[in-house]
Amino acid sequence: MYPRVIRSSLQDYELDGLHLDSVVDRTPEFMPSDIGKSQQQLEDVLGASVAVVTPNSLNDNQREQILAESIVI
Repeated sequence: MYPRVIRSSLQDYELDGLHLDSVVDRTPEFMPSDIGKSQQQLEDVLGASVAVVTPNSLNDNQREQILAESIVI
């Protein structure tokens, strides 16, 4: 699993109240409960509020663009 920051969440970057949106790919070993674990781990490491989604939860019309612009962390 390679979490990626969705670039649009960095456009209004501020240190206070930083919130990041990230996307993680599902693998055969990936369980739904892993999303919450990933979110907590990223928040602990980054010291910021993080929302974690999977590619399938993204809007069909924007999925490819969002994934192409996201940055692996």
